[in-house]
Amino acid sequence: MKEKSRSKIFMKNAGLIIGGSLLYALGMNLFLTPLHLFSGGGVGLAQLITLFLENLIDVGSFNLYGIVYMLINIPLLFLAYFQLGYKFFIKTLIGSGAISLFITLVPTLSVPIVDDYLTAVLIGGIACGAGVGLILIAGGSGGGIDVIAMWAAKKLRNASVGK
Repeated sequence: MKEKSRSKIFMKNAGLIIGGSLLYALGMNLFLTPLHLFSGGGVGLAQLITLFLENLIDVGSFNLYGIVYMLINIPLLFLAYFQLGYKFFIKTLIGSGAISLFITLVPTLSVPIVDDYLTAVLIGGIACGAGVGLILIAGGSGGGIDVIAMWAAKKLRNASVGK
């Protein structure tokens, strides 16, 4: 009976992580990226690397930064597995994989839905923040800086994820 309960909880958490990842990707690709606004952390680094690569090679309309984001997360997934535990690793693998997939699949609009920067940042920020919140509530991570923050909170005396 306990095994069924654990499985049910894991499936609920996986659903929250995947839903949060989709919400994050929608906020980025529909509101922030069309206005050429960059995120922070791993996604922002992936956006900058992608911008550099797109100036070197023609990728057409293919959204490359989801793949770059997953590549950035590979060493962080090793850190999650060896330092933070198997459960956190699995949830982070689901989160970073789903964000990478959705960022690649959700089309980045060429014309913004909202032209006003402040409104777009507010709507996109709320969507992205709610998405990350769902991922964190489920005990997972979307990868990137979150993994480093979790590791620091575990290993360093006065560190916390909030700091």
